[in-house]
Amino acid sequence: MPGSASPNLSDQRLDEIAAHLRQAFAVNSDDNVMLSDLATALDSPELAEIFQEIATLRNEELQRLERLLGRFAHNDR
Repeated sequence: MPGSASPNLSDQRLDEIAAHLRQAFAVNSDDNVMLSDLATALDSPELAEIFQEIATLRNEELQRLERLLGRFAHNDR
């Protein structure tokens, strides 16, 4: 029947379909997609809250590292 999917698609045809799907759903490398963006897209307040907590913890860790490196730099003078 025309238009129906063949149950025996060749590997080459499956690769072609996969390539088209990858191209169609590719994210532009210039776009900075964050996990919080994905949580918002999924409309999950719980996930958004978890990702916000992760971001807060990462920022706190970064600040601690900056202070530590600052102390090392000060001691090296």
